Amino acid sequence: MPTVPWSSILVATAWTTEDHGAFAHGLALALAGRSRLTVAHVGPHQPEHDGAPSVRAQLARWGVLPAGAPRSAVAGLGLDVIKAQVAQFWPRAEERKLRLNLSPSPSHCLVLADRLRLEQVLANLLDNAIKYCPAGSEVMVSWTVDALARMVTVAVADTGAGIEAAHLPRLFERFYRVDTGRSRALGGTGLGLSIVKHAVEAMNGHVFVESTVGQGTTFRFTLRLADAE
Repeated sequence: MPTVPWSSILVATAWTTEDHGAFAHGLALALAGRSRLTVAHVGPHQPEHDGAPSVRAQLARWGVLPAGAPRSAVAGLGLDVIKAQVAQFWPRAEERKLRLNLSPSPSHCLVLADRLRLEQVLANLLDNAIKYCPAGSEVMVSWTVDALARMVTVAVADTGAGIEAAHLPRLFERFYRVDTGRSRALGGTGLGLSIVKHAVEAMNGHVFVESTVGQGTTFRFTLRLADAE
């Protein structure tokens, strides 16, 4: 079955809660390669609440771009981009009474990554952790370098409620939600982790999840090391 690239999906300017079902169905068909999706102006923007971005903002951030939009190239990228992305989430974590920490990690190396995609991956994982963790939880970002395997593994771990094992195999499916009601109430669309998976794989990496109920969840993804110049 032919696939439709993200850049062929057209998203216009508006959204209402009532449009969610029809939009989700249409977007699913487009992502499956069965249609080309155009969302016209249908009403006022969905408001942001509790710090969660609107659907329109999420789609823009997650890479659903206008047709013909240029794609940034994979190139040697410093890991300072991870530190910068974490710093952007510190105010929101503080508002939700969470501890967001960056573990001391080697930063002298370069990874083969697309800056926009890497920022999208980190933003989605941090957004989920901060959104779903209860007050008092900790979110930790770290990475390790395997020089022999020419690989960097980035981890976003939290000490939240955890996810039941039965949900883990489906977490990266489009529109899958562990708790549908809560996800919608917090502004979730069920697209974030699917886009994380596609973005990581587009950079020739892999993404994994581990979780224990009552202890927390850890997402890890890999990036290739760039050759030393």
